[in-house]
Amino acid sequence: MLTAALRKFQTSLPLAVLCGAIFTWVIVQLGNTSGAGALVYGVLFALFVFSASVVVSVWDKFRSNLFTKSFWRALSQSSAIQTADISDNMPGLFENTIQLTRLSWQWGDCGNDRALAVMCFIIRYLKAKRVFEIGTFRGRTTANFALNVEEDGLIFTLDLPTPREADRDVNAAERQYLTSLETSTRAGEVFEDPNFPAQARTRIVTLREDSVKLDFSEFFGSMDLVYVDGGHTLEVIASDTDNALKMVKPTGIIIWDDYGWAYPDVKYCLDRLSRQRKLSQDRQTGLVFHCPQW
Repeated sequence: MLTAALRKFQTSLPLAVLCGAIFTWVIVQLGNTSGAGALVYGVLFALFVFSASVVVSVWDKFRSNLFTKSFWRALSQSSAIQTADISDNMPGLFENTIQLTRLSWQWGDCGNDRALAVMCFIIRYLKAKRVFEIGTFRGRTTANFALNVEEDGLIFTLDLPTPREADRDVNAAERQYLTSLETSTRAGEVFEDPNFPAQARTRIVTLREDSVKLDFSEFFGSMDLVYVDGGHTLEVIASDTDNALKMVKPTGIIIWDDYGWAYPDVKYCLDRLSRQRKLSQDRQTGLVFHCPQW
């Protein structure tokens, strides 16, 4: 939730600066104080405007989930997820060299650039040859995975074939995703860009199906890494998680994005799973990990 909110705050800063400048000018024109004094008041007013926009953004994000059944269900579920550094279980993780591209963030992408980099380091560390991503969106994460997987590796990336019906039982954030598919965003547009390296593009296999309906059996027990960042309703995240557990190799790893109160069904699902399997949340990125051998 905080990552998404911080992205929104960036648009509030110019407004706050503008308001502060106007306030300073008005005070100077009124002649009630010196230029330096007016500047101080202007800065304080700008900070007030910025702080108010921050509070409004956080509240708007929080209230969309506060009065839902999903929120209270998540609140009632205890968690055994441990906080740790992912590198504690992977000595020398950050000693490899990775490639990154298209780091400009857009709503719906992997939460932050550090998380994206950490996952690419994991792919290098595992010398991964088979990766499954649930939730393609623009394909930014897919593209970076393809740059770091082994040369003969494959990235299977799954997304919806068409936007789901608007009356589907989804939260506000999910609706924003569906709206983006209907308007400006095209699934996989990053790696389908002609400027994206052709060799890396050959490692990407796109799948277009509802993850709840797809038969994953051909992928069972074969994945070095499974990245779950698809639908955020309980039905979808529970189904995706079940299939991820079946697809991952004993030596592989599953990674979940969006664990937290912004998506209470994701939080509830993983908190419930943590009572049965060992899950860890990376303290630097917020990503949740599970490795069958840990």
